[in-house]
Amino acid sequence: MLPHPLRIFLTGADTPLGVAATEAIRAAGHDLATAVSRADAVALLEDVASEPLAAAAEVLVGRTSALLDSMPGSVKRIVVATAADVFGEGPAECSACGHVRPENRHADVLAPWEPRCPRCEGALVPAPVREDERVQPATPLAALRLSREDLLLAWGRDRGVATVSLRMFELYGPGRADGVLAPMA
Repeated sequence: MLPHPLRIFLTGADTPLGVAATEAIRAAGHDLATAVSRADAVALLEDVASEPLAAAAEVLVGRTSALLDSMPGSVKRIVVATAADVFGEGPAECSACGHVRPENRHADVLAPWEPRCPRCEGALVPAPVREDERVQPATPLAALRLSREDLLLAWGRDRGVATVSLRMFELYGPGRADGVLAPMA
């Protein structure tokens, strides 16, 4: 048991990630408050992929703003879970140009699938995404996720609250459809 258990507020507790996080937080001996109902939650972890853009903006940025407006002064840390789609097209290595970032492909582009070097049109080899990699959201929803992340990070800096963003690439495990890899919404 921890000498000082943390009081943690978790939104999206009814999602596969939320269920797993709830179990881990409770197993670590922390005090957990959850928002299970999407209608009741000030949603930081909601899946809004199928909603119109204005509704997605309200969920991701508007409700986050409302949550921050009502945040008690005793909050010491914030972790925002988000998707790595804020990076856009992944980085790559070109044999002639080195480390490059191809432009984002349009959603309806089916071929050619592999992007080409933005400088010389040469073939590319995928490269790992670095922590300092610039972001270039490929979709409006990814841009909204980045806006929420920026809002939380700026709020944390302004208030002296340690705030980090956890950008997840793939979720795998219990609660996923047939246990397959699926992108986080």
